[in-house]
Amino acid sequence: MSPLPAPTFSFTNNSATLVLNHTSVSPDKWFRTFFISKVRYNKHVKIYKTKSRVIPGNSYKLVVKVARSIYHDLEKKTKRKPYIRSAYFNKEKIFFDYFWTHLKQKSVKERMNRLKYFPCAIELIENTKIPPTIKPNPNNKKELMFRFLGTSKFGENFIVQIKLNKKTNNKYLMSVFNLKKPPPKWELYQLTY
Repeated sequence: MSPLPAPTFSFTNNSATLVLNHTSVSPDKWFRTFFISKVRYNKHVKIYKTKSRVIPGNSYKLVVKVARSIYHDLEKKTKRKPYIRSAYFNKEKIFFDYFWTHLKQKSVKERMNRLKYFPCAIELIENTKIPPTIKPNPNNKKELMFRFLGTSKFGENFIVQIKLNKKTNNKYLMSVFNLKKPPPKWELYQLTY
């Protein structure tokens, strides 16, 4: 498959607009040359505000119990693998295959901090149409990583990371974590899909 033309940019008042067509542009090609150098200079950030709040509590057992109950509710909706449908990916399924195994690799404190944002992450995936940042997976060239920015009901910022397997076109929720630093100074507009 021959590489197709890269997305185009237009600049007005120190902000960049990126025209990105997922079906005709190879993200591996344009990411290195355009994404880092042009888009990051934008002044505004678009973040999805959820109506959900983070799971309260300082006890890991309490937080994991609430997060697992939310997950089991999703499991009951299907006889096969649990999933949620994403508004950004045109109601395609997002699976949880890697989420719990990835979470087990973290320390108990880090697990608790990540699980607190689980209900917010579910709502963000189901409802947001705000374009994420996209980058190739450094460990596997056949995968893309999508990072969505979100904020909880009371203003805690977080990131939801979704992995796309290019070969099968399956999408998996990888992780959710709080954003300790302020978000980067850019905004990405998706004009065509």
